[in-house]
Amino acid sequence: MKQHINSKSLLTLAIIISLLGINLIACGDKDEIEDEELIAVKNLNAPMNGDYIVLQSVTDLLFEWSKSETKDVNYTILFDKENGNFSAPIYKVSSDNAGANTNIRITQRKLKDIATVAGGIAGNNIKLKWAIQTTKGLNSILSEEFRSITFALPADLGGIIKEGEKLYITGEGAEDGQEVKKVEYNGSTIYEIYTKLAASKPYSFYSQLGEQKRTFNLKEDGITLNETTGQQFSGTTVTQTGTYRIRLNFDTYQATTERINKVAIRFSWTGRENEFNYTSRGCWELKDYNVQLFATDWGFDERYKIIFTINEQEEAWGQLGPEFGQRPPIDRAGYRDMAPTANGQWDGAQFKFPAELCDENDLNRYTTTILISMTAEKNYTHDFLDITSQEEYTAKYQNPVFTAFSLPDPDVIRGEDGYFYLYATEHSLTDSNMKNAPIMKSRDLINWTRAGSIFTDATHPQITGMNDAGIWAPTVSKVNGKYIIYYSQPAPEWKHAIGVATSSSPTGPFTDHGKLIDSNEQGVDISIDAYLYQEDGRNYLFWGSFREISVIELTADGMSIKEGAVRKKVAGGQYEAAYVIKRNGVYNLILSTGQYHKGGTYSLVVGQSNNIMGPYTNKKGEDMNDVKHELMLKGNNRFSSTGHCSRIITDDAGQDWILYHGYVDELDYRCLMLDKVNWINGWPVVNNTYPTYTGYSAPVFR
Repeated sequence: MKQHINSKSLLTLAIIISLLGINLIACGDKDEIEDEELIAVKNLNAPMNGDYIVLQSVTDLLFEWSKSETKDVNYTILFDKENGNFSAPIYKVSSDNAGANTNIRITQRKLKDIATVAGGIAGNNIKLKWAIQTTKGLNSILSEEFRSITFALPADLGGIIKEGEKLYITGEGAEDGQEVKKVEYNGSTIYEIYTKLAASKPYSFYSQLGEQKRTFNLKEDGITLNETTGQQFSGTTVTQTGTYRIRLNFDTYQATTERINKVAIRFSWTGRENEFNYTSRGCWELKDYNVQLFATDWGFDERYKIIFTINEQEEAWGQLGPEFGQRPPIDRAGYRDMAPTANGQWDGAQFKFPAELCDENDLNRYTTTILISMTAEKNYTHDFLDITSQEEYTAKYQNPVFTAFSLPDPDVIRGEDGYFYLYATEHSLTDSNMKNAPIMKSRDLINWTRAGSIFTDATHPQITGMNDAGIWAPTVSKVNGKYIIYYSQPAPEWKHAIGVATSSSPTGPFTDHGKLIDSNEQGVDISIDAYLYQEDGRNYLFWGSFREISVIELTADGMSIKEGAVRKKVAGGQYEAAYVIKRNGVYNLILSTGQYHKGGTYSLVVGQSNNIMGPYTNKKGEDMNDVKHELMLKGNNRFSSTGHCSRIITDDAGQDWILYHGYVDELDYRCLMLDKVNWINGWPVVNNTYPTYTGYSAPVFR
């Protein structure tokens, strides 16, 4: 019978034959793989056979071997006792790179553990052997050779430094012979030192126990610790001279070296901060520290912390403990001992000033020297020395000095009658106390009464064409026997302007002379906040707000721009409220910056120049045109948005003062504030950059 096979049947048959062929080939490959010979590692390369390793002198040990001729295998290093045969090794671990590499680096800590499991005794030698197991799939094979290795174990297997052995820093770059302290840190026993290091000069460490002396050095990475007894070494170095904290961990043979940027005492209530000076060998000193307590509903508060700034990160230190609830006497044992605590104003353990530094009737009575000791000889601690007191009563004041109504953007001048006259922004166009821009009067900068207003309803100017534009930030100067007020007014689209008014008396009446500075004419928006600087018969007007700070020379009478004068930008677009003072031949440009609302970051900053026209720079020489400056005053937990200051007033005792505005929690308007200005290394600073609150000595005017 003749059969006919169609094309569809032929195609099906071809596919079946093809699949059978593939399966046969695959089965053949599998048999070939299973039959592939697993070839052992032929050579062990390092360490050498019979090597003698002093564990104290190594941080880790490299084991290396030759590659198996079989592809795609894994390697395991095996350790066994001297008489073992690797059938039950005492330790095994895959090589580096998950078993793929022909090497592994084993730490000193792990080598000590291996030796201990094998029966090693502290202070003695133990001989082991090692080999390499090659594995592929379910098959494995031992290397053709094994090697012996002898470990010399340290006398104390729990730590490389023995009980009673002391550790010291040494070298040209170190405070030679300063002892390193043994401390508990993060659950481990480490060695720690606070010390000064000189740039590019070597330092190292040595230990001493009786006649035995050992040396330790950091490797080039600055991290790995290595015992170098009997070896030549140069020591390690730092790139910057300064104070450092060095921590040495002999379990891991690792070290950390951290730069100590600053050490300060911070009063918890106000944030007032005073910086210590490093003396030597782990000690810092703060001389003539005036203890300034904080008045409260229950009397006063005296809490503080010690703040270390290390690698630019703050680290708070408080009581070591147990915490003492009551105010301690100065000689209470252990009270001033220190330990790291939680950061934050009220978090963690606080200190309290001792009773001998507290007087509820005079919160600023005592001055003392504070000594911080971060040394190995005793607990980390601090002490109060050379306590003195102000026995005579001096007048005190409290901030804010005026709260009856708002007095923002103040400026002040002393009249011929001895009174101080203050001028402030017209905070309200309807309130009788503030409308037309108030003038205030005081003999002591503390007690103020209203003396009138710059303008009246009839004379109130409108120089920008905007209806009901208020008077902003008036500043006062005396030029050729006349009192000149430079005031600002707003306008639509930021085209604000500065006007000028004059009077023969600080209380007015003031006659308006119209617009002096126009935003359009000068090519800079928000032209407000003028201040006149006078020197050698010449007048320079500074102004600007959050666009740029400008200066231009005025005529001798201060009433117009000098012919040919050109505006110059002296600071960038994040500032306002310029004030300039020259001291010791240096011009100081004081400005305000930040968010000026309640709770904001508004603060006073400063730059310096040798020329009235700039450039004004910070301590690093960075230009204020690039918004670089030094901090002069900022808010704290009680006062916010502290800024826009008056000119500096010097009292009869030679102390400088400024008035400025700030917010308090209980009021929704800017209140008048007063604080000392101190010159620290030639730079003006208000109370270590924070406003004061209560119990502070008042200005002296006789």
